[in-house]
Amino acid sequence: MSFLIIGTGQRVEKLIIPSLIILGKKFYITGRNEKRLEFLLNKFKLKKENVIDFKNLKNKKNEIQKIIISVKSQAYCEIYKSLLIIFHLKNIKIYIETPILPSLKNLILFKKSQFKIAAIEDSYHIPILQIINKLDKNNKFISKIIFYQSGYYYHAISQIKKIYRNNYKSANLTKILNAKCSKFNFDNFFVYITNKRNYHDCFTIYEFDKFVVIDDQFNLTNKIPIYNKKKYYIKRVFVKGIINSFNLLDDQNYLIYKYEINVSDIHLNYFNNLDYINQQNLLSIINIFNQNEKYELIEHLYDLLAFKILIRIKYFNILFIKNLFTKIFINI
Repeated sequence: MSFLIIGTGQRVEKLIIPSLIILGKKFYITGRNEKRLEFLLNKFKLKKENVIDFKNLKNKKNEIQKIIISVKSQAYCEIYKSLLIIFHLKNIKIYIETPILPSLKNLILFKKSQFKIAAIEDSYHIPILQIINKLDKNNKFISKIIFYQSGYYYHAISQIKKIYRNNYKSANLTKILNAKCSKFNFDNFFVYITNKRNYHDCFTIYEFDKFVVIDDQFNLTNKIPIYNKKKYYIKRVFVKGIINSFNLLDDQNYLIYKYEINVSDIHLNYFNNLDYINQQNLLSIINIFNQNEKYELIEHLYDLLAFKILIRIKYFNILFIKNLFTKIFINI
C-alpha cells in the first residue's frame, strides 16, 4: 500500500513528506513544478521512481491506496475529476488541505463516489487536545475557551468540534473589545477568538466548572485573566530544541499528566529548524496519516460554512447549513 502526494509546496516539504518518512510509509510524489520535484528528491534522498508524471499515474494505480492533495484549492476540482477517471471503481482514501472553499466547484468532492475524503486540519489533531479531552471525558464540564492571538477562526472551530464532540446545533457571534475579539456562543459553550494571531506572544485558556487549564508558555506581553479556581498549566518540554512531551502541571509545578512524543532519534532531524507551532503541526499530520483520528471533509465544510455565516449574519443553525449545502449541491 502506497501514498501518492500531489503537490510540491512548503507544507509538502516541511510536514507531509517528513510525516510519511517518520511513519515508514511508502509514497510517490507528483507535481507540475519540476524544479521543486528535483529539490525534494535531493533533500529527502528519494529514488527517482518515487517521482511520477501525473499523466502516467495509471501505471501505479494498483499500488496506490491513499492520496494527499496539497495544492491551491482552485485546482481541487480538476484534480478530483482526473482521479475519478484514473481510479475508477477503486476504494481510495483522499486527504485534502483546508479550506475547501471559496470555489463552489470544489463541492463536486461531495458527490457520491467510491472515495473517502478527510481534511488535513492540523488544529483538530494537536496533542494538547489529548490532555483536554482526558480531563473532560464526558464533555459536560468545559464551558469556555479563550484563543488570545492563538487561533484563526475556522481552525479554532475545528478544535471546538473536537472538544465539544460534534454536539453543537446552533451558535451566535458578538464582536467585543472594540471589535478586536469575536465571542461565539455554541449552545452556551463560549469561545473567544482575537482577530489577529501571533503564536510567539499568545495564550489559550480552557475553562472548566472547577478549574482552568492555561497554555501561556509563549505569552510575552498579554495580561492573563484572574481566576478564583484551581489552575493547571500546559508546558511543552523541549530536548535540544525539539518537543519531547506535553505536560500538565498544577500551580505548584507538580506533574499531573504527561503526553509523551514517541519519535525515534533518527527522525528528530525533521523537527530541526521548525518553530514550536510547526513542530506541533508535524505531530498533528503524523496523527492524521497514522489514522489515530479523522476529521472528515464534510465536517470541515460544515464548520467553514458555520464560520462564514456567523461572520455575515451573526447566527447559524446546523439544519440551515445542511439545507443550504443541499441546495448548492443540487445546482452543481
